[in-house]
Amino acid sequence: MNLGDRICHNCFRRQDKLQRCGQCKFAHYCDRTCQRAAWPEHKVECGAIKAYGKVPNENIRLVARIMWRLDKEGSVVSDMQLTTLDELEDHINDMQEEDMKELKVDVHNFLDYWPRTSKQHTIDSISHIFGVVRPNVSKTRLGVPPSCWPVISHCPL
Repeated sequence: MNLGDRICHNCFRRQDKLQRCGQCKFAHYCDRTCQRAAWPEHKVECGAIKAYGKVPNENIRLVARIMWRLDKEGSVVSDMQLTTLDELEDHINDMQEEDMKELKVDVHNFLDYWPRTSKQHTIDSISHIFGVVRPNVSKTRLGVPPSCWPVISHCPL
């Protein structure tokens, strides 16, 4: 059993015995209370996983969750938000050839996963979000140069 199978997808508590979503068989919950609380956000992902036939990799799931949230709430989701996703640097132009190939595979698989009933986005906007969230792109951490890593290494991202 991997760590993801022992963490509630709602409250993030680690437990050895969790209940799985009866539809997608992927999400795990402490109990019905956590499952019901998570349902408004999990509903779209659950349907996408079922339609896709498998759970996509974590990059694809993360980008999909970000896009569903943006579609629902817009690019500014709080008064405390410092910047929008569009303003973050994606480092796509700095990518090595191998990273670019992986990005293209993720975008291709994302397009297969993304429900036709959800708002459709351009390849450029999808690629931008992948470029922002992909780890280890051009030896940076979320667009932060290596010289600053010690400052943020203890910050939960």
